[in-house]
Amino acid sequence: MENNLNLPCIITAYLDISKYLSNKTPALYLDYFSSLLEIKNDIVLFYDEEVESPLKNLIDSKNKKNILLIKINRKFLEENIHGWKHLEISNKILNSEYFNHLKIRRPCRGTTPEVNCVEYNLINYCKIDFINYVINNNLSNHNYYAWIDFGGVRQKEFLPEDLVYNPTECFIDNNALHMLAYPEILSRWKMPTDWSHEFLYFWKKIAGSSLFSHRKNFKSIQEKFHKECEIMFGHNLIDHDEPVWLMLKFRFPELIKIYKFESYIPPLKVNKPSDGLIIF
Repeated sequence: MENNLNLPCIITAYLDISKYLSNKTPALYLDYFSSLLEIKNDIVLFYDEEVESPLKNLIDSKNKKNILLIKINRKFLEENIHGWKHLEISNKILNSEYFNHLKIRRPCRGTTPEVNCVEYNLINYCKIDFINYVINNNLSNHNYYAWIDFGGVRQKEFLPEDLVYNPTECFIDNNALHMLAYPEILSRWKMPTDWSHEFLYFWKKIAGSSLFSHRKNFKSIQEKFHKECEIMFGHNLIDHDEPVWLMLKFRFPELIKIYKFESYIPPLKVNKPSDGLIIF
């Protein structure tokens, strides 16, 4: 698979959660994923066994050779992916009276997947686990790894012109995890007060669709991330992974670097610094 170790290896997961979401279909997710196959970087894909046939047909049609496929199912997730261990507590919170009362106070977000679909949240809690699975099992020798939500690059115009993702000139700190910010972050960037406040008012700060770092950092980040998840659960809350990263940023300021460009840039187009770049 490894065609260029100097480029980041892209890792993503294709879990068919359309069965839990009324506005999504397997065909829609397959269409989202097709754009990512244009990228020249090596890809490691964890894929749901339920979509194996159409997925492999798509990969063959794109003639994508430098991709490692790892079949997953519920048993695999429970045995190998730490974030899936949060399933029981997440279900308990989702069905609690307190949580359901709180989420209706969340502006415009009471009907979104992160407050109604445990599996949607779990796959986001597992991003760091999938990366560590690849590293720990010696499935790749790359120095740099990037998690990319393939739904975030589903449009062809979101791809770099040369179809190469290499942000090492922009993300130069090998000791940090690098993430992108939404344009609105400037007006909302302040110290979080507590988990309940962040749950209610976390809006357009960090874009969780991509993570980038040197391989040496992911184990330490994994441990801190899941500890923060447990703190969130202790407040009887579940949520997307983005507020978890925000809380970690304030606990460990040097651990995470967040980048705001003049306008939002799709993750795969971040290759070089540009004018107006602000680093948090």
